[in-house]
Amino acid sequence: SAQEILDRATTAANAASSVTVKGGITQGSETVNLDMQLGKDAADGTIEVKGVQVEIRAVGGKAYFKLSGEGFAKIVGQNDNPEVAKAISSLLGDKWLQVPQGSDSGGLGGLDNFAQKDSLIKGILDPSGDVSVKGTGDVNGTPVVFLESTDGSGTLAIQTVGEPYPVQIKGDGKDGSGQIDFTDWNAPVDVTAPTDVLDRSEEHTSELQSR
Repeated sequence: SAQEILDRATTAANAASSVTVKGGITQGSETVNLDMQLGKDAADGTIEVKGVQVEIRAVGGKAYFKLSGEGFAKIVGQNDNPEVAKAISSLLGDKWLQVPQGSDSGGLGGLDNFAQKDSLIKGILDPSGDVSVKGTGDVNGTPVVFLESTDGSGTLAIQTVGEPYPVQIKGDGKDGSGQIDFTDWNAPVDVTAPTDVLDRSEEHTSELQSR
């Protein structure tokens, strides 16, 4: 059944040691573009949200972010407060910011979730409703079976050779659109923690808030 195929694909994806996830998702007026290499305990890549590009690394249970000061102010919603935006720009702009994975990311709205392979896979492969088999074909030369959400919100391509890994997902519903490709399953992920890192602490957060 379609649900069994989806369950097997999810199991295979979770068991894989790594994957590269690349593409874009649009929901309403918000578009998120990502190009991430995700391992079990490490990640490296970029995402673009609200028109701001964010560099992300994750290793050793810690997530690291870097973006411009103006970009940081835009993401945390402080553009309407020039003093706070200036403080953020001078303190955090173009510096690596370290946060514990699973935290609120210092106002970055949980962007560290994009650096966590299994949670990202779960979010992407969780359909809004039931699924049905749409047919077979190929994506970039890989034989696949297509699963379609019964509400018409998207189509998932799962390879039919080797492990049943997801190959591509397309959103074509009114609530979301875009395309994400999955490649390089089980490729090595070599990530080094950045140097000159600014550690996000309670004292640092209080300093920003006082400004």
